[in-house]
Amino acid sequence: MDHSGIFLAFALVGAVAFVGAIAKRFNISSVIAFVIAGVAIGLVPIVPVVHIEPEIVLMLLLPPLLYSAGVGMSWRGLKYNIGTISFLAIGGVIFTALGVAYVLNTLFGIDWLIGLLLGAIIAPPDAVAPMAIVKRLVVPDRLVTIIEGEGLVNDATALILIGFTVSALQGGDLSLLSAAGRFTLIVVGEIAWGMAVGRLLLELRKLARDPHVEIILSLMTPFLAFWVPQAIGGSGVLAAVAAGVYVSWNGPRYIAPATRLQGYFAWDLVTYVIEAVAFFLTGLQVRTIIESADMGIWTHYLAVAVTTGLIVIVLRFLWVFAGTFLPKLAARRFGFGPTLRWRYAAVISVTGVRGVVSLLAALSIPDLIASDGSNAKPMLLVVTLCVIIASMIGVDAVLPSIVRRLGLANEGAAEASEKRSREIQARLDAVQKVLSELETFNEGTWTAESLAELRRKHEDRHILYKRIQHNREEGSANSDYPEIQLRLIEVERQEIASLYAEQRLDDEARRRIERELDLEDTRLRHIIQGST
Repeated sequence: MDHSGIFLAFALVGAVAFVGAIAKRFNISSVIAFVIAGVAIGLVPIVPVVHIEPEIVLMLLLPPLLYSAGVGMSWRGLKYNIGTISFLAIGGVIFTALGVAYVLNTLFGIDWLIGLLLGAIIAPPDAVAPMAIVKRLVVPDRLVTIIEGEGLVNDATALILIGFTVSALQGGDLSLLSAAGRFTLIVVGEIAWGMAVGRLLLELRKLARDPHVEIILSLMTPFLAFWVPQAIGGSGVLAAVAAGVYVSWNGPRYIAPATRLQGYFAWDLVTYVIEAVAFFLTGLQVRTIIESADMGIWTHYLAVAVTTGLIVIVLRFLWVFAGTFLPKLAARRFGFGPTLRWRYAAVISVTGVRGVVSLLAALSIPDLIASDGSNAKPMLLVVTLCVIIASMIGVDAVLPSIVRRLGLANEGAAEASEKRSREIQARLDAVQKVLSELETFNEGTWTAESLAELRRKHEDRHILYKRIQHNREEGSANSDYPEIQLRLIEVERQEIASLYAEQRLDDEARRRIERELDLEDTRLRHIIQGST
């Protein structure tokens, strides 16, 4: 990388930090802010055009995002909703791609295969953008699980379908039977490979017993899971997700507490930066796409884009509601699990935000000659970008009001309150178990002073949780213990700083005390966040 490349990378990270701070300050969706900022900066004439290699970006940015989302998913929720997720992520993508191809062929005379390719590119809702919008709202857990699960799995369906279609356009054979067989093989193989990679890396992390080495191995996991199947003709998407889900479910048996604490911070930073860069690059590609297209046929491109955007919305509503209102017996018989409530279906229909994977897929398509002799790639790029930006802005604008009008905000708040009550009861049960275990400790083996001090400590914790539980049952305010303790920590922190300034404390001791105070500060803020 030359100096200009280093400067651009530095400027991009700086812009991410600045825009992220602005979005936080004004409570704007960071995804929307990054895309809009990318578009605005990219259109400035003095800013150099940023060309990206789609394959490189896909292989570097996508695996960590998929893996991290897999780690954060509820395994129980995924199993419970696997039928609904599969219905949306596999059937929904194929249905949308076919519908787009039919409409564009009928209205604009666009080749069937070109239309199918465009449909496959813009069919899958993004794995990141919808969650960035949904998680700003308080909605029921099942709704979040379905939206997140669909976003993680549908990319695999789309990328495989894109590969089949491009092959057919370049003279290959598009046999439905062979395509279905290959698709099944890819799905089963990637899930197995992802789980194997997750198990292997967990075993290596257990052998390492060093937080730094373990975090390095954790950062390697998504790339190992993704790159191998992607290199041999698969998508790599399901492998990365499967690795993340496996690590999440089995990690507590392998990963030490110190590693988990550092891993939370490391992965939180990594995913934030990657998401921000990905959406910033999405916005920056506007200028590249504008320059790649013939301005004389932009009216045609925009007409295709508007039509495609509208038909995608209609097809998603049709597919989601068709799946919702299938007879319950038939749905369960075919493995689709519990059917959706119509309110959930309405929200899921709206959350079809297209994102980074669609753009990268469009950019990675080679030049394709349509039946009229024109290059189809400029149209694919323009339509894809228009659908992405319109869906992001549109969903962010309408989803909060839809959630409120359907009463799902209240339902989500009630569910969150119930979960919090169960959490407090679980904490009480765990502390009570600790107190019971302390009674079995022999004072001949352990010092009486230590046992008495630990008993007082855990009794105080039990009293705190009982007080929080009582306040919640009475509908009164939560305990103000964490807020008081945070103020006292700040007093202690200032005193430590004064002692250090007076040279009554050395550097190593100051850092050790500050780390302990930081951990306690973080613990208390975590309690406050959970209580709200």
